[in-house]
Amino acid sequence: KPIFDFIREKGLKALALNLPKKIVSKIARTGLEALPAEDKLYLPGDLKVTTNERYIAFVHGSFDGQMADMFKFENYLAAMSAWNETMGAGMAKFLNANPGYAGLVAAGSGHVIFNAGIPASIASRAPGLRQVSFYPQPAASCPAALPAGDAGLADYVWYKDYASR
Repeated sequence: KPIFDFIREKGLKALALNLPKKIVSKIARTGLEALPAEDKLYLPGDLKVTTNERYIAFVHGSFDGQMADMFKFENYLAAMSAWNETMGAGMAKFLNANPGYAGLVAAGSGHVIFNAGIPASIASRAPGLRQVSFYPQPAASCPAALPAGDAGLADYVWYKDYASR
């Protein structure tokens, strides 16, 4: 909310990039192929389900037992990919049409981890565009050196003490 308040306060422009949750849910339940034609209009025509192995393992880690009772993993991964691809395609379309402009995508860490998701979607649609990603990581303080387990999470890892809110 503070980001959107700042945008309004400063008279900045914003794009709505998100895929409607009802579409994400339908894909998770029934798959991309079963999506009605009117819902497919929300998706980029060149949508690709991710093949990034680290991202797939990350998504699989969030696919707990309760979800396994409701969805097939392939459909869940397709839903996440559609969500990421829609946001990335929207930003790439804007930046390709507006040379010289910069953009900021505010999204959850699961959409940027390993530079998969949104960053990969933008990179495939706007070759040569310079972009960076940030991954928030809980920590009491910023470590003196990057922990080995955090390497590759994103271009920058942002250490934040969430307990001090």
